[in-house]
Amino acid sequence: MKVRFQKGYVETLIMFILSPFLSIPLILIQLKRKDNGVIFLISALFGFLSFQYIPSFSNDKARYFERFDQFLSYDYAQFSEYLISVKRPDFVFDHLIFLFSKLDFNIQWLFFIITTFTIYSFFLFVKRTVDAHHINNFKFSIFTVLIIIFSLSLSGVFSGIRFYFATSLFIWSVYYLFFKSNFKLGILYLVFCILTHFSFSFFIPCILAVFFFPKNFNPKILLGISLLFLVLPKEYLGNILGFLQMPESYSNKAEIYLQNETNLSENSVILSFIRNLWLYFAYVFLLFLNKENKSNLYLITIIFLSVINITYAIPIVFNRFSLVVKLIFLVYFLVLLKNEQVNSKYAILLLFLFLLNFIVDINVLRYNILASYHISDMYTLFNLFTKKVFQYEFLQ
Repeated sequence: MKVRFQKGYVETLIMFILSPFLSIPLILIQLKRKDNGVIFLISALFGFLSFQYIPSFSNDKARYFERFDQFLSYDYAQFSEYLISVKRPDFVFDHLIFLFSKLDFNIQWLFFIITTFTIYSFFLFVKRTVDAHHINNFKFSIFTVLIIIFSLSLSGVFSGIRFYFATSLFIWSVYYLFFKSNFKLGILYLVFCILTHFSFSFFIPCILAVFFFPKNFNPKILLGISLLFLVLPKEYLGNILGFLQMPESYSNKAEIYLQNETNLSENSVILSFIRNLWLYFAYVFLLFLNKENKSNLYLITIIFLSVINITYAIPIVFNRFSLVVKLIFLVYFLVLLKNEQVNSKYAILLLFLFLLNFIVDINVLRYNILASYHISDMYTLFNLFTKKVFQYEFLQ
């Protein structure tokens, strides 16, 4: 049996092996030819960037470096005691850090592997979900790749690695539960996701609501009602959380978020508004512009978006959950676009709103980006993988 490659793929792969970032022009050419094989190469590019990224001391990634150094002297009994002491129900990511410390592997390799897997999962989820909605052999174009990339949170990709890793597991749970009817695999992904980041247990009611949503009830009403949470004060959310039994470490964290009265600067408010422009578009689109309202994907999008609105009063929580719903909304939008059920001008608008979000991320992370990436470190694979990040380089 002959293996057939898209024209130019072998040359692109060879160039990628020699110099990943100098191969970007060839990757763009392959995308123009609708070559899905380069999607993994694009995902690996993000993995390389994650490998070299220097975090700030306040970032999640800085904690992972510290934990790696801490685990170097631990045996498994001491590691187990650590897990018990922190009182967190999610332990998968800590186990991976512990494993790399015992194997004496640079933790940056863990960041590379997980980031590549995460981004590739996002691309693959988009393709398979769109294919599942009567669009045969969906091919990535430059437009679809760009809109997926611009939908990413750069801080999530390079620093919030654990949350984004859990997101990649969660979307596969959604895929197998709702589009493949493979409940065993869907539940397995969901459990593994929650054991990676317990906050995803928040979406369990969403999943149940999709399965048991009354057929004679218009889901737009649910979304409309949920918009009330955008104007309710934090105290109401505190009362809601009071009814929930959460692990001690997470209930304490939620209390800290609720009690946080830090005055936001005018710039912070403006940047937050720009980041949420896509969300306001999603509200308008789903309530007024969208004519399709029968598909399961439509119901999933509406319910997930409605439920995360409950957390709007706590921006740090809401912004994280919105990253998950953003990908689901994007898939639904692409299904409509490929089925010619949405005007292309809305696609250009959504791309522009995601681009604004992406630019804001670059602006916020500009000092980390300038500290992390230098041309001399990115010419070849050898340059990329021999750059070691040290804790004294972390930004204040």
